[in-house]
Amino acid sequence: MDKLKRLIFYLYITEDVFERETDLVTMECLRRYSKIFDCADFYLSIDDVHNYELINRVENIIINLGFDKDISFKIHQNNEYRESAIVKSEIVDKLDTRDEVIFFGHGKGFTNLETYEENSMIHWLLGCYYLSLEFADEAMHLITGMNTYSAYGSFPLILEKR
Repeated sequence: MDKLKRLIFYLYITEDVFERETDLVTMECLRRYSKIFDCADFYLSIDDVHNYELINRVENIIINLGFDKDISFKIHQNNEYRESAIVKSEIVDKLDTRDEVIFFGHGKGFTNLETYEENSMIHWLLGCYYLSLEFADEAMHLITGMNTYSAYGSFPLILEKR
């Protein structure tokens, strides 16, 4: 039996969330690979959880990326733990209860663009998505053939400092 393939994606949203090139690249990568997943959980982190206009705008953009199966949105108060809080609560703390393959992703660029060149970030993003998801069937074969927790990913890369 095939394992359920779940996307867990964390995105910090601000009024200018889709004005950065890195955000646009990330959304296009999610569009390209959306059909791989049986379900997708989006954790939208925001400073004001009552900013329904921004939340609805972002949800509509994500819905139009082609996730045609089970999709959910969870609004998360932004804090200093950022995506690591979601990794802990939704993946690490549930390792013994989840019987599925999880691809975790998060938006890049908001704080990284203060340190790294945008072109380096874009190349790194494209490489991560391509190397992690372009060969999804091969990755699934490797991951599901193991009898223990396993991880599969792309590549480490040293980015150019500003």
